[in-house]
Amino acid sequence: MRSLFEFSLGFFGGAILCVVWDRLVPPGIFKLREVPEHYHWGLVSYLIGHPFFYGVGSFLILDERFQDHPFGVGKKHFKLSTLVGIFLVLINIFKYLRGGF
Repeated sequence: MRSLFEFSLGFFGGAILCVVWDRLVPPGIFKLREVPEHYHWGLVSYLIGHPFFYGVGSFLILDERFQDHPFGVGKKHFKLSTLVGIFLVLINIFKYLRGGF
């Protein structure tokens, strides 16, 4: 039950993070806003291996679908974004196979 609470708290925290980031940080001010998409940060947060970060990651991945260019489709850095995404998915799969989740 505690894990569900931590996951829910992380999911809500991810929502707040997205709203703050989208409203307070102008595009182009950070290079970090270009290539890493929401789902990249979501996959990275899964690697931490804590229910709170599973919640944050789940929200970031879900939120990616509702962006102007989901998953980088139509952006000039689509290929790089896709390669980063594949790399992070593979790391998560290997971590799972080794019993890391």
